[in-house]
Amino acid sequence: MSSTSLLLPLACWMDVPSASGARVTATAVSEDGRTVVAGFTNGHLWIYDFSGGPSASLNSNNATKLSPKVYLVGHRAAVAVIKLARVEIDSPALTENVVISASSDGEVVMWDIADGRCLQVNSTSFTGNPTSLHITSSGRYILLSGQSNKMCALDVATLETAYETTLYDWISSLSLHPSETKGMDQILALTLDGKLWITYFDEENFMLPMVDNYHLRTSKVVVSIPLSFGTPKNIISQTPGFLVVINRYDRRIAMVVHRLGCMIVGHYQPTVTVLGTIASPQPQSWSGAHFLTARTILLWTQSGSSYIYYLGRPKDMLLNNVLDVPAGDIVLFSDGVRAYHVERMSSKVGEMTIWSYWASVFGTQLGQSVGCYHSLIATEQTSASPDERKLLIDFNFTGIWGVTKKHRVDMTAATLVMEKYLAIGLSNGDIRIVLLSAPFFFGPEELDSRTVLHLRGHVGAVTALYSPLEHFDELLDEEKILLLSGSTDCSTKIWNLVTGELLASFISHTESITGFMPVPSDISFGHKVRHRVMSLAKDHSIALIDIEDLQVIYRFSGHSSAIVGIHWRKKDENFVVSCADSSIFVWQMRTGHLDRVVSGQLAHDILADADVNLTVREYGLDYHAVNIKQTMTAFPVHSAVTAPPPLLITLVNVKRLIGDIYSGQHILSPATSPRSSLSLQPFTDMVKTMAKRARSATTGDIVTPKDRSRMSTVNELPLTSSSPAQPSKIAPFAPENNEAAAGKSNVKDGIPDSTVVQSIYSALMSWGVDEEVDRVCEERLGLAKPGMHVAYCIRGAGGYLSILAPAADLSRKTWTISPTLTASRLLKILALSRAVLSMTGLEEEASTIITHYGAMLPNHIGPAMKMPSFAYLAKYWQDPMVDIQQASRSMFSSALLKMPLQDKNTVLEYWKPHLPTVARNLGTPIAKTHMRAAVILGIIASEQPTLFESRLLRDLAQSLELVIREDTRNTYRLAAMELIGRAFSTLEPHMNSQQIIRMMVGMTGLWGQQTPSAQPSASGQNTPTSQSTANTTPGALLGIANISQSVMLMARNVVVQIAIANPSLFVTTECFDLMHAKTPGERLGSLKLLGMFIAKRPLLAYPHIAKLMDAMVKSLDPNQASMREALQQTVTINFAEIVRTFPNISFHGPSQRMAVGTPEGVGIIYDLRTATRVQVLEGHSRPITALSFSPDGKLLASFSLEENCVHFYQPTVGFLGSLVGAFNQVRVSSTSGPGSQSTSGAATQGPFGSQMKSFRTFNVGPPEVAMSLSSILEKVAFEWISDRGVRLRSVKGVELVFNV
Repeated sequence: MSSTSLLLPLACWMDVPSASGARVTATAVSEDGRTVVAGFTNGHLWIYDFSGGPSASLNSNNATKLSPKVYLVGHRAAVAVIKLARVEIDSPALTENVVISASSDGEVVMWDIADGRCLQVNSTSFTGNPTSLHITSSGRYILLSGQSNKMCALDVATLETAYETTLYDWISSLSLHPSETKGMDQILALTLDGKLWITYFDEENFMLPMVDNYHLRTSKVVVSIPLSFGTPKNIISQTPGFLVVINRYDRRIAMVVHRLGCMIVGHYQPTVTVLGTIASPQPQSWSGAHFLTARTILLWTQSGSSYIYYLGRPKDMLLNNVLDVPAGDIVLFSDGVRAYHVERMSSKVGEMTIWSYWASVFGTQLGQSVGCYHSLIATEQTSASPDERKLLIDFNFTGIWGVTKKHRVDMTAATLVMEKYLAIGLSNGDIRIVLLSAPFFFGPEELDSRTVLHLRGHVGAVTALYSPLEHFDELLDEEKILLLSGSTDCSTKIWNLVTGELLASFISHTESITGFMPVPSDISFGHKVRHRVMSLAKDHSIALIDIEDLQVIYRFSGHSSAIVGIHWRKKDENFVVSCADSSIFVWQMRTGHLDRVVSGQLAHDILADADVNLTVREYGLDYHAVNIKQTMTAFPVHSAVTAPPPLLITLVNVKRLIGDIYSGQHILSPATSPRSSLSLQPFTDMVKTMAKRARSATTGDIVTPKDRSRMSTVNELPLTSSSPAQPSKIAPFAPENNEAAAGKSNVKDGIPDSTVVQSIYSALMSWGVDEEVDRVCEERLGLAKPGMHVAYCIRGAGGYLSILAPAADLSRKTWTISPTLTASRLLKILALSRAVLSMTGLEEEASTIITHYGAMLPNHIGPAMKMPSFAYLAKYWQDPMVDIQQASRSMFSSALLKMPLQDKNTVLEYWKPHLPTVARNLGTPIAKTHMRAAVILGIIASEQPTLFESRLLRDLAQSLELVIREDTRNTYRLAAMELIGRAFSTLEPHMNSQQIIRMMVGMTGLWGQQTPSAQPSASGQNTPTSQSTANTTPGALLGIANISQSVMLMARNVVVQIAIANPSLFVTTECFDLMHAKTPGERLGSLKLLGMFIAKRPLLAYPHIAKLMDAMVKSLDPNQASMREALQQTVTINFAEIVRTFPNISFHGPSQRMAVGTPEGVGIIYDLRTATRVQVLEGHSRPITALSFSPDGKLLASFSLEENCVHFYQPTVGFLGSLVGAFNQVRVSSTSGPGSQSTSGAATQGPFGSQMKSFRTFNVGPPEVAMSLSSILEKVAFEWISDRGVRLRSVKGVELVFNV
């Protein structure tokens, strides 16, 4: 919601990711066979699309196709286990929709199978190397086991550990299957020493009850069974099993797979029987197994051979042509010409639900060719020699990669310089400076020709680059801009980018440099040095460099293992280095000497007392340490420590970029394409100009008044602003012409450059979808189509990345991948379009782009397009940046409008159980998912209420109120408040409306803005107030925490919306509260709200003006002196606005009388000194339109437009009138019970005000009907021309003068 960041990672593929030589360590295939997931030794994963299939010829090159789809970067260790599962995430899970991976360091990550987005991360879920990962039958828990004596149950929704138990041995394999009992799953586990045990997981009680210790007897039986394929009796104990698989069609049967044999085990309680064994074809060994059907298994070897076996009698199998298979038989296997089949089996042994190997893997119909040869045997055979067949398909990653590598020099390091240039370190030791926009349009082999500065000096590959300007802004100098580089040659070099000169070179390490880190400015090493940088190396050493004097101050070496953290203890002047082996090295900051080496509890105590802590990331994990608060940053993604990184990521903070655009930091002029703008202007001139401009820049933002409104939030209170200047517009790469338009002096916050922004905007566009839009982008906006090596990314949980693989049709294909990917890309396109194009004066082109992507895109992509995710858009519904908020709302409305009714109902049915009220009734703690459900359904209800049934509206209304009370961080509170206002008419019958109004009024902050203690009395003294009122915040009175200014402003807007939706309810509630509130602050808040309502919505207030006046007059009760004193000023302001606005209200100052004409035709005169009704005027039978005192107060004229009749009265004034008012006040006090309330029917209040009839009546024409209220308020009025003469102005230009 309001605090959600909006990051845009854009990837440039620099190399084939398999070049690092990473090996596959885990794989998984979806049930439909269309998705393949592979994990590698480097911790990365690939999601592949598998297409082609049985209808194609086996000899055709197009028979099958494995295409890389998404690259997943996150794990730090080798991927050990992969599982595909159905988990409900923002929509019903009809098929496998997530990838759950576990790495060898115990980390578990959940990824979206469609777009690769990282959903959840638990880095400490398991204490060993996982070997098995399974989802329970209920889908609520993940069971994790492996090389540890622990088994963990993780919550699927959060990946948090819900249960952990201790086992007697490590687990090499585990298989899970539902049992007959709900909430209980059967487990077959194979221990590392070859034992098999059986148990059940009870997820309700988190128990693992053993079956009579049956696993011990089972293990003995398995070990002692002689194998029938001629191997030694103790083969299992010598080569323990590595895989156990339960037959999902008949859980009484399982396979225990060993390298040399596969054992078929029957679990028939209370015994376990070995039904048969299948030897591996020598000299090969089995690698894996899978049950294709209830009686058909697939086994494959490490060399790629595969075999299919039938578990039954050989005479049961029949071999015929495909067309001759009886309709009632079940096909075991078919090659498209012939088929092995059996008669339909008895239900006692399990029905076959998947008919062939191809159907089990690819979900296609029987009778098609299969990409795998077969051999079939029966279990009764004691010896079998099936024919060995190699798989016909062998995929090489380089062969299926979409980008061909042409260059011979690899990128090995990269960093941004001044947010406009990119420094690239190469494998040959060179450093090339290119424009940041260059990699978007030129492939790796073309970047050499785009170099603006070439640095040579290292003799080994460059492994680290660092620009001090990233942290030390004050170092910016037009004569010297520094760049630090480290290499495998163990040297650190400092360059001046202005001149290209090598300023210094140090060899402070014995192995390659792995990175640089700045020293915090408030840390002292005994030297008065402001700017220090640490270099870190592979030999676990640290060098402290003074980048002002260009010298190494200290070198810290001898650390026992990899450095994981750097800490400072100021009071002891210690520099502490923590290592991966849990030891710490304590160094003296003043002398640089090692003080001591500590481990254990003392080490923890020292670190706990540190003042400054820095985390040291492993080499190649730059994406974990990236500063997302910067507008832009660039970093490589490594696939191996020893290999060049295949990816260069440019990470853009979209919100900061939009802010920079509006503040003038990025001056835009799209006359020239960013590709053609990549001129080779001398780098020295460019840098000097930029540095000079930044050094002389002012510290204030440059924002136009109209653009400031676009930057501000609808949730912020009004801000004061100076009169900024209009930012100038310059052509790309002509910074010398723009010195007057410099933004902030803070360089890291952005250097004005249109080419960078245009390049990012170009990379976001979907080229080739609409020719007209492409033409507008190229000719009018100066954009250019990026290279095919540029791909869109998503940064998910934990900062983990999912990068789309390059493809020729990726621009169109992106919209067909997932709703979240569609929403993410569209939101950034539309938000940037509003900012970029509005600042360039291209409003017409902006309209074309916004219309194309906001409304017309589905027509161009077709039915395969994934509509934007409601869950994603809901996060930005209340975003404080207007461009993003508007883009999110327009996309939500457009998607909802185009969605079929069936899909809308599906959305409602999915989110309904997640509402906070439903969760609370079930005893479930309210989480973000529940609050998001309330917001999503609230948005839909505000736009299409007819979709909702009464019960769902009731739950929604209660849920929105619950979100307002529970969300202390205001993330979803603001949206819930707005939605109650927007959908009030729909939700009102299903909630306590008066309670909602009071809650909103209490959150406006008006209670505490003008406390009684701040109101001067008539004598000039402050009125005292009670301590409880003065020290209690509105939030505390309401039981709602953290009421911010944005919440206060939103509450005021909601109150206005409610007042518009139901004015009568609002007026009744506020008038009651005004007269019965216990504290001046509460009454003051009600008075202010009523005053705002009257001033802003006079037409809505008009029918209720009598009730409003009665409540405000009575709030001035003189018997409550302190209350009257506190409210008098606000009431006076309200009265002045009322008299000015409504002709049926008149005030006579000398007598302090207020006359009110009511819709019932009754006039009421109030004495403001006694706060009572003193007279009731009779005579009219229709609403009184105008009413006015004569200047001396002795006459009162009234006019009813519907009667077209004028009455004159002689109201009581002076001492007699006051006496009548006091008398009526006493009668009101003595006869009014607790909670009594006056009504607008003043004619019925005779006992509390003297009744008076008119002494003169004039009929001035036929009654007027069907006149607009606005015309009446504007045109009808009395104007006294003397104490006895009055002019009446009426509608249709009529003017009448009366002399009495």
